[in-house]
Amino acid sequence: MRSRQRLVLGRLETAWSRLGATIVAAAALAACAGVRSPELAPGSAAAHVPREQLANGDAIVVVRDYVDEFKLDGGTVHKRVRWAWNYSRGLTQELRSNLDGSELVVIDHPRLTLRATADELQYAVSLVRDDPRFAGRVTPELQFDSGFSYREPGNPACYLHSRCIHVIASRDAGAHIVIHAIVDLMQGTIVDPDYDPRMTGIADPPGKGE
Repeated sequence: MRSRQRLVLGRLETAWSRLGATIVAAAALAACAGVRSPELAPGSAAAHVPREQLANGDAIVVVRDYVDEFKLDGGTVHKRVRWAWNYSRGLTQELRSNLDGSELVVIDHPRLTLRATADELQYAVSLVRDDPRFAGRVTPELQFDSGFSYREPGNPACYLHSRCIHVIASRDAGAHIVIHAIVDLMQGTIVDPDYDPRMTGIADPPGKGE
């Protein structure tokens, strides 16, 4: 009797799991198909780097793309998983599909940040290089490093729906820091041209910028 009860409960659990997965997939596809995307900001990185478009018109930049295994109904299936930044909505998304691209499921991760792609980094550096405020500091020997995400609850320009990253320019392999800016790739703007004046290169006097 107990074995039969366990069998019935197991079948019910499987049925509910399938129903839940169907609802999530349907909701994701409906969201992709039925909502008009907001316009991108003129300086948005998405307008200047390779991007893709979802069914609803959302502009996304794929950061990671790989194949993973998932347990389903006692078996193992392979799914294509892509992590992308949605520039139309300002959030991270996980896109799961069959290997042939069918049965796409889109999952929002609004509090998750993603490292910028090489193209996004290049665009961020170009914004700093071309900014008139740095004209006297940008020289051919500068080395630019960027990509570390910046998100702070107390910073309205760099919290939810932003894609802010650090851009640092230095001389002599980091011995002298010349520029430390924060760039928001969502808007294509430099939100802070001198983020941390106390952060210096290994050969600079401590607190040089204070």
